[in-house]
Amino acid sequence: MRRAFVIDFLHTDSTGAVHVYDLDERRRVASLPTRYAPEIAPAADGSLVVADFHGEVYSQDSEIRLYDRELRLSRTFTVGPRTRYNVRPSVALMAVTADGRDLVLVLIDTVGNDLAHNHVAALDLARGTLRAKRIKLAENAFAFGLLDGGPRFFVAEQGRELAGLGWGDPLRSSKLDAFHELIDTRGRGWLGAMAAAAATPDGKKVAMVSREARLAVADLPSRKFANPPLAVPSGMVVSLAHLALGGGRLFVGLASRESASLGRSQAIHVFAWPSLRKLHEIVPRDPASQLALTDGGRSLALLSDAARSLALFDAATGKQSLALDDVAAAPVWMAFTSSRR
Repeated sequence: MRRAFVIDFLHTDSTGAVHVYDLDERRRVASLPTRYAPEIAPAADGSLVVADFHGEVYSQDSEIRLYDRELRLSRTFTVGPRTRYNVRPSVALMAVTADGRDLVLVLIDTVGNDLAHNHVAALDLARGTLRAKRIKLAENAFAFGLLDGGPRFFVAEQGRELAGLGWGDPLRSSKLDAFHELIDTRGRGWLGAMAAAAATPDGKKVAMVSREARLAVADLPSRKFANPPLAVPSGMVVSLAHLALGGGRLFVGLASRESASLGRSQAIHVFAWPSLRKLHEIVPRDPASQLALTDGGRSLALLSDAARSLALFDAATGKQSLALDDVAAAPVWMAFTSSRR
């Protein structure tokens, strides 16, 4: 059973939903109502964790809801603030561990404050309580990667340039393992900012890329950075958070400056990893607002907010394998899980 979870958010009345699709049957099997645009974390067995606002939209607290693999509500409990600005982040900030026992998540102690105190913590899903160990993040740290099915996360300390990288596991330590070195993603103006980052499935390497496709690869065991060249067409820039790494391939979402500023990719360039040899190019029918790997890295999923569509492509060949239209009234995020009955 392969499932896609699509977050729907209607700005007009500040309500949302999580639509669940069976990808093998190519149909919607459930819609879970939410109070706002939630965060979601599918588990390996097909169950789902939803983080939504508790009570009023701008409440300081979040409600965690657990749905079993049949999508029946099994448990609800409340934790502290989850997002700084009460909007959907451009990266995943929570994930269920591989054993399904804990939810690793980012906690924001102060909502609406640029100097909010951020922590990464683990929530015991059986008891509904936060574990004692927490890892405090620097005020300028940006949590950009929680590994799906694993407790390890990655953060980047950034100002105008990226100046450090850290990683940790709140289940085993209350400290952040980190090293600092200027990562060469510098460019001209806003193009010099880090646009996207992705970690290898084993968590040993992190790839980061700037808007103008300057690539930095961090090897965590050796604490070394490399800046291998990445060949992209002239006039194309990297769209925000449009990077995926897995299955021996690196996927980079590219677009014109205008389209990239809207967070959309017009083409996905696929490179062999780690050689960075160009393999092929995926040009979707609809501009992609999010890309993600699924099926163990064998499929690339593209979500289009403009066309309200979801498409799957074979990662090895670039051929489209599935297309779903009208997946949500206003799709903003997607996630996947696969399980066997």
